[in-house]
Amino acid sequence: MPFPIFAGENIELQCPLFTLASNLNWRGVYSNTTAYVVNDAVLGPDNNGYSCILATTGNAPPNATYWSALPLVAAETIRQVLIQLIGANNTQIASWLYQWVALPLAGPTAQTSGTLVAGNTYKITTFVTGDDFSNLGGTNVTGNVFVATGTTPTNWTHASTLIQVLVTKGNQYIISTFVSGDNFTNIGAGSNVQGNIFTAIDVVPTTWTHGSILQQVSFPTTGNAMSVAPGLVNAEISGDTTRPLDGIFEVRFALSVTDSIYVGSGAQTDVLCLPNAIQVLPC
Repeated sequence: MPFPIFAGENIELQCPLFTLASNLNWRGVYSNTTAYVVNDAVLGPDNNGYSCILATTGNAPPNATYWSALPLVAAETIRQVLIQLIGANNTQIASWLYQWVALPLAGPTAQTSGTLVAGNTYKITTFVTGDDFSNLGGTNVTGNVFVATGTTPTNWTHASTLIQVLVTKGNQYIISTFVSGDNFTNIGAGSNVQGNIFTAIDVVPTTWTHGSILQQVSFPTTGNAMSVAPGLVNAEISGDTTRPLDGIFEVRFALSVTDSIYVGSGAQTDVLCLPNAIQVLPC
């Protein structure tokens, strides 16, 4: 799809994601003159995916009499997204990469006695006078975060509470599974919902004892900004004079998800729906 970009403008790529069941027949971008039958699927005028539930001609989505919205791809199932903006001579102008990092994290168990694991990081969430963690690298105050240099504190008989630190301040995370009762808002999550992506501003959530799972992720947040949400991947490059942002471009998109689903487009049933999804935004 050719589109002009000029110096001093931003480019934003919005890629809607939806699942396409195996019984659906992908018909591409909706046409007002095409006769559709039940189980035909299209990209609607609003850039969302729809399946036909009653044969029709000339009744565009989202008319609920004839069309049902396709399910959005859940943000927590997206393991990796790579978007590339390619210019003349197959030259990469910009790229955006979102991906999972390391293993999923389950909530840690609070300890009030016992031993630690050397090399692990801990936070003293409640310090009780008489206990002593200084021999392991800790400072005997509530809120101290330290890396254990050994296993056995000098004294831990007064029930001070320690929690192993699994989250790193400044890293990005997605709530891949949320269980009611847990609370991550104090560490930077704007909301406690599955699929929420955030940058950690602290290391120990208010509550993480009900089985919620955090997955560390990485993606650009400045310069080549990027976000992932249910049913949508959004990428943006800021206009500047150091990149040749005028001419004709190609957008390349690679997607990996955790389960066997199809992502519909006007081309085939395993690529993105990109028609009408590109915007040029002035700075």
